[in-house]
Amino acid sequence: MDDDVKKMLAGPRGRRLALEHAMAIADATRRDRSPGADLRSAVFAAAYRDDSNPWALVVPTVDAAEPTSATPRTSSPDDVAACLRDLPLTPLDARTELEVLDRVLCSAMSWQPPDGEDVLAASPVVRAALARVTAHVLATPAASWWSEGIAREQHVLRWADVPASPVPVAADTELDRWRARTLAGEERALRNRQDAPELAWSGEWWSTPPRTLTTSTRGLGELGPVGLWLMEDNPGWDHATSRAASVPDGARVYEVDGAAAWAQLCRDHPMDVTGEKRHDWLLTTGRDGTWVIPDWPAVARDYDAVHLTLAGYLQAAGTAIPVEDETASVIAGWAPDETFWLTDAVGHCLVDAGRGARSWTRGDAGWFLSEGEPTWPLRGHAVGGTLDD
Repeated sequence: MDDDVKKMLAGPRGRRLALEHAMAIADATRRDRSPGADLRSAVFAAAYRDDSNPWALVVPTVDAAEPTSATPRTSSPDDVAACLRDLPLTPLDARTELEVLDRVLCSAMSWQPPDGEDVLAASPVVRAALARVTAHVLATPAASWWSEGIAREQHVLRWADVPASPVPVAADTELDRWRARTLAGEERALRNRQDAPELAWSGEWWSTPPRTLTTSTRGLGELGPVGLWLMEDNPGWDHATSRAASVPDGARVYEVDGAAAWAQLCRDHPMDVTGEKRHDWLLTTGRDGTWVIPDWPAVARDYDAVHLTLAGYLQAAGTAIPVEDETASVIAGWAPDETFWLTDAVGHCLVDAGRGARSWTRGDAGWFLSEGEPTWPLRGHAVGGTLDD
């Protein structure tokens, strides 16, 4: 098995990508009744059996012309693997691939146990059958940039659904506030939560820097910025404005291209968050122990930004990543290809004020450019200034 395929199948999001990709191909061949066309119904039936969520949906999504019973048919991982082996692998266009990735991110819930599809994809027989699908996905043109570091050309998004802050706040101030809030939350969790890890305590399950910092992603031409399409715990926003950005020369960017890079970042700048994260991350990874995340104000002393590659996300997000002998961490709440800007050192160079904002609207087939000029202002902190300076 190719090393890149092995890495992808090591992570729950990578396995889910292969499964969702295969089901998208099967959906396209459903009316032809070609081999593998029954994959989605087989996946649903097998996954429902192993789903730990008592509120799991009991009716699969199928073509309206093919109604099904609310009672799933009998299916096993062996049945799913057989469908995967028989499935003719045809390419998906770039827009459909982004829709598949969006479904993968929507299934990432780092505060609860893996759902039935994730359990199914992790079973040895299905995981083995997903290897050829994974190799197919990685060979497609749509995946050509997934392992790349930060793109020189970036895009900063402003969501119409989120009120803009009228006064930009310096990055170091935001990071200091984050540290104070995180340490206070950790102290409160250690004081108030019972030690029993199996109890249903929950809190801040993510491991990102503060969301009040500027973030950016690359653009994909007419498809728009990656950040439009890919977001964990997606709130379902439908309108956004983007502005082109250029990464300045000399910017110090830490690349998270997999588990090892994340572990090193945590090793160099650890912050113990066991009290806050223990219960959520035990549920999602099965590991109980000491948990750490990067101390982002400390990271900002060494780097201007941290970028997570899409391949790194698929390989490592949602896993218990060993840091030291007794500690581990989780990449949770991040979006693929997302860059967090931690300092104001790069000033106004990030956002190119010479290029205008563009409006985007989400429809039934994903994101499209809106007609006319942007209808809401692009404001907010943008590494040294407001985005509409």
